[in-house]
Amino acid sequence: MNKHGYIELIEYAMKERNFSIEEVCNAIRLPESDFMFIRHEIFALSAAQEQPTVHKNERLEWKLSPQAIFGYIQYQAYTDAVESSRRSQKLAIWALYISALSALGSIFTGILV
Repeated sequence: MNKHGYIELIEYAMKERNFSIEEVCNAIRLPESDFMFIRHEIFALSAAQEQPTVHKNERLEWKLSPQAIFGYIQYQAYTDAVESSRRSQKLAIWALYISALSALGSIFTGILV
């Protein structure tokens, strides 16, 4: 499953607290316009970050908002559930395969006896 750029932005902000807009956009290949659009939703902004024109080269401390953190936790729970479902499906297929082989083995054993 491909990660959306906003998820990558949250993961980047969890690892690096101080970064410039240009750094993060280059690192995760997110257009600057997308960053500027979503920054109010993902980050708890300081007065300097609230300005409509933030220097894209200026390194600032970015703090994730509680909503962004909880949204990310929900995303992680979803991806874990999808992965668990895939593993369960593979296990079920293997169980059916072994069952079928066992049934065929008992049929052939019954015929030979």
